[in-house]
Amino acid sequence: MTFFSLNLFVTYFVGHQLSYKRIIICLVSLLFVGCNPIAINKSNSLSQASSYSILVGTYTNSSVSESEASRPYASEGIYSLSYNAQKSSFSQPTLAARDNNPSYGAINNQKNLYYSVGESETGRISAFKLSSDAKNLSLINRVNSGGTYPCFISLSPDNSLLAVANYGSGGISIQKVNPKTGAISKEIANHQYSGNSINTSRQKSPHAHWVNWSSDGTKLYAVDLGTDKVTLYAKKTAWQEERVAIKLKPGSGPRHIIMHPHENLIYILNELTNDVVSTRIQPDGTLHLLQKISTLPANYYGESQAGHIEISEDGKFLYVSNRGHNSITVFRTNIDGNLQHIQTISTRGSWPRFFTLTPDQHRMFVANQHSHSIAAFTINYAGYLELEKVKKLVPQPTYLQVIRNR
Repeated sequence: MTFFSLNLFVTYFVGHQLSYKRIIICLVSLLFVGCNPIAINKSNSLSQASSYSILVGTYTNSSVSESEASRPYASEGIYSLSYNAQKSSFSQPTLAARDNNPSYGAINNQKNLYYSVGESETGRISAFKLSSDAKNLSLINRVNSGGTYPCFISLSPDNSLLAVANYGSGGISIQKVNPKTGAISKEIANHQYSGNSINTSRQKSPHAHWVNWSSDGTKLYAVDLGTDKVTLYAKKTAWQEERVAIKLKPGSGPRHIIMHPHENLIYILNELTNDVVSTRIQPDGTLHLLQKISTLPANYYGESQAGHIEISEDGKFLYVSNRGHNSITVFRTNIDGNLQHIQTISTRGSWPRFFTLTPDQHRMFVANQHSHSIAAFTINYAGYLELEKVKKLVPQPTYLQVIRNR
C-alpha cells in the first residue's frame, strides 16, 4: 500500500465513520486496486436501486438563445423516461405534457403534483397532476408568473406556497397553492428589483435567477445575477419586507444557492466568475462570507459559465456543473464550512445546465443541454463520480426531476 493510498484511507475513514466491515472492504480495495478512490465500495453503490423514473424539462423554441436556432430537432415540452440501474440503460422518452419552454420544475411527492415554469416573455407557471406510472402530466391550471422569462420555481416546505424567479423582468413572485387541488390560486407578493453591475453584456439590469425557502420555512432567499446580491425575506413580515443578505463582488453574477442540510451554511454559485462562495448564516438571516473557491481547473482559460450546484444529503460533498468546460467539479465540505476540491470530471456532453442526485445518493444524472444528452454517473462513498452511461434522449434538456427509485 502506497503512502498516498494510506493517507486517502485515513481521510476517508475519519470523514465517513465506517463500520468495521466496511473498513476491511476498503483496506482490501486499496491493496488490490491501489489508490483509485472510485473503486472503493463501487459494488455497494450500484445495488441501492434497480430503476429510477425521471421527468425532463426542456427548451422548446429558440426564444431564449439565438444559438439554439440551429439545433437539429425541437422539443415539445416535458418528457418522462426511466433508468435501469442494473442494465445501465435509459428507456425511450415519452412526452408527458406539451408546454412552452418548461425549463425548470418543482415537485410535491406527497400528492403527485408537479409545477413548471414557462420561460418566455409572457411568463407562466403551470400546475400538473402526475400519473401513478410517472409517465403523464395532466394540467390543473396555468397562471402568470408575475414577470417575464421565469427560470426557477420552488415549493415551500409545507407545500402551501410557490416562489418563482423571473429572470427577464428581474424579480420574484410568491403564489398560494390550493391545498385540496394543488392549483396555483393567487399571488400574495411580488418584488421587482432595480440596479445593474459591471458586466455590460449580462448585468445591465436585474436578473432574478433563484429563490427558495430555508428548511424551517421561516425565511426566503432570492438571488439576483444582475446586481450581485442575495435578498432575504421573512415569514413574520408576510414576505413583504426585504433586506440584503449579502452583496457579492461586482461582476460575480450569482446564479444558484444550496443550503447545507445540517449546518447554518449557504453556498452561492457565481455564474460569471465561475466560483463558489461559502457563507455562514447569521442569527438575523444575513450571510457572512467564509471562502471563495474556483469551480474550474487552474490551467483552464477557455470560456465557461457555472451552471448548477447541489450538496449530498449528509452534507459532506458539494457538486457544481461547468458549462463550457463541460464538467462536474466535486468538493469535500470541511467542518469550518470551507470547501476542498477533490475531483473534476467530464460530463461527456455539451453545456451541463442541470444535474440531480438520486434519493439514495448513489447516482447523478446530468442534463447536457446543447448535446441533447443525459449522462448517468455513479457516486461512491468517498463522493467521487464515475461515468456509467450517456445517451442522446431529449432535445435541449434543462431540468431533471427524479420521481422515485424502485
